[in-house]
Amino acid sequence: MTLRSIILCSLVPVCMSGCLLRSVHPLVTEQSATFAPELLGSWTDMKTLDSWTFRRSGDRSYRLLYYQRVSKRGTPTESPGDTAVFHAHLGLVGGGQFLDLQPVEGPNGYTSLKNEFYNLHLFPTHSFLRVRIDSGLLHLAQVDPDWLQTQIDSGAVSIKHERTGDALLLTASTEELQALFARLATTSEAYSVEAVLQRSGP
Repeated sequence: MTLRSIILCSLVPVCMSGCLLRSVHPLVTEQSATFAPELLGSWTDMKTLDSWTFRRSGDRSYRLLYYQRVSKRGTPTESPGDTAVFHAHLGLVGGGQFLDLQPVEGPNGYTSLKNEFYNLHLFPTHSFLRVRIDSGLLHLAQVDPDWLQTQIDSGAVSIKHERTGDALLLTASTEELQALFARLATTSEAYSVEAVLQRSGP
């Protein structure tokens, strides 16, 4: 099954606000990962002009180079951002296809970059993005952490987690995560914002 056959918050503004939903354990493992060649290449966010470049890494993995065009958006100290490297697995969970991202350690360890999305992973943690390719555009969306916290508080969702300041950190096992995200894959209200990227290179 390809990405195009899957019917599946803007992602970058959600991530940059510090509201990225993170997890100690992966959603997609090496064993459960799939590979979609149509994801390979460079994509540019149509709003922020940030770039996402997917390269093959092994049989069923990707190496993601995420370049943040501007660091500290909306402040007087905006400056060109850095390129951060992530290890990525793609997998089918329930009725949706998700990317599982984990930062790659740099030569100086897990150090802060001019790249807020990378810095939010410096625990290091995993994050999960629902994926859809349609009409040549790459759509990425994450579960809204505030929505999920409301579901947890109301008892509608039960998942192991911790609160770290204003952030929600999932501590559930891979199997528990997969069960939850299978439920949420087609729950439209769980995804408040979506980033849309267009292909910008091979």
